[in-house]
Amino acid sequence: MINWYRIKKINKNISKISDQEIKYIKKYKAYLLREVDYHKIDDLIDFTKKFGKVFKYGKKNHISFKEVSIENEMHYDGISARNKKNIPNYLFFYVENISEINNKMKNKGEFKLLNSSHCIKDIPSKLLKKLKNKNLEFYGCPTFYKPRVRKNELSFKKKIIDSINGRLNLRTHIISSISSSVTKDNKYVKSVEGWKVKISPYTGEQTFKLFQELSKKIINKKNLWKIKFKKKDLLIVDNRYVFHGRNSVSVPSKRLVHRIQVL
Repeated sequence: MINWYRIKKINKNISKISDQEIKYIKKYKAYLLREVDYHKIDDLIDFTKKFGKVFKYGKKNHISFKEVSIENEMHYDGISARNKKNIPNYLFFYVENISEINNKMKNKGEFKLLNSSHCIKDIPSKLLKKLKNKNLEFYGCPTFYKPRVRKNELSFKKKIIDSINGRLNLRTHIISSISSSVTKDNKYVKSVEGWKVKISPYTGEQTFKLFQELSKKIINKKNLWKIKFKKKDLLIVDNRYVFHGRNSVSVPSKRLVHRIQVL
């Protein structure tokens, strides 16, 4: 079995990446191309269309991120989608620029990928039984469909364990054991972003402990890939099988990253 991710220094314009190379990229769950150039953002969009249909946020084909600060918990894009057809198959992250300060921060602001199809094999049967057929409920979490939501209002809920191509697959938002906390009323776990979750029918403390146990079992060298981004990096992620997240930085750091989602 081939490794689930790969890095390749390509040193070419994105328009020069051949269909044969794209076919090879698709064999991996994640692929990092280094030294990728493009003339305009439309060139990047055109490249991603070779993987599927670009998912738009309103009229935009891409979203840009300009700063690194708090931890970004491990998750997959589209978890709040009402229809599975609106969950992206592929994600693209292009690093337009990155600050010198962030480059010098060892183990700070690293981008992280977690192979969910590998992870499921590392979950003990007792814990897997607890999580199967359970939902992770999100409260006070703004979504594309419900941008204004009260802090204790149920935003949406999703199965923690699902299946893809007939095999079990971990599909959830992995709450940080370091940065998240149990609410005072013990009903929820407060995420890094400020909204709340719980695994029904468990309490906040029980939910937190379940995520602690889960993280200890699945976050290991076999399943986790940490990336220190460089300028002109293009990361391609199979959103069906891989979670992504990011370490925090002690001082907010500037970098310009464009994200494109493809259905």
